[in-house]
Amino acid sequence: MIRHRFICTLLAAALLAASAAGCRQLDEEGLHTEEGLHTEVTIRLVMPDSRPVARLEIRDEASGFYNINTYERTAFPAPDANTATVRLRRGVYTFTVEAEATYDDGTTRLLRCADYNQITQAVTWVGERESIVLLLKSVN
Repeated sequence: MIRHRFICTLLAAALLAASAAGCRQLDEEGLHTEEGLHTEVTIRLVMPDSRPVARLEIRDEASGFYNINTYERTAFPAPDANTATVRLRRGVYTFTVEAEATYDDGTTRLLRCADYNQITQAVTWVGERESIVLLLKSVN
């Protein structure tokens, strides 16, 4: 009976160690990183009108992701051709993006999407890759 418990305890410990080792990998410098804890989110920004935008500059002080689980804030990435990608820890997020658009004709406009800035509107990202389309609205 004691031998059976000992073997079961060893087996449980071995399984636990193997599962923990499976979640960790070495990065380029040989440091352990957690695999499967992050998701890559692709954000497509849709302009409020069809005019071509020459430059879209994110306003860092008003934009970002807030992880409700860990209380981490992550800056909103700079878009390239109205698309941005950010690596976030998997979880539940609220976020806002505010940007200044400079159109081809030289006019500028403040744009914002605050559709997901309240806890009741939070987004859950738990997959390896996620995507979202955000409709920017003109503020001025």
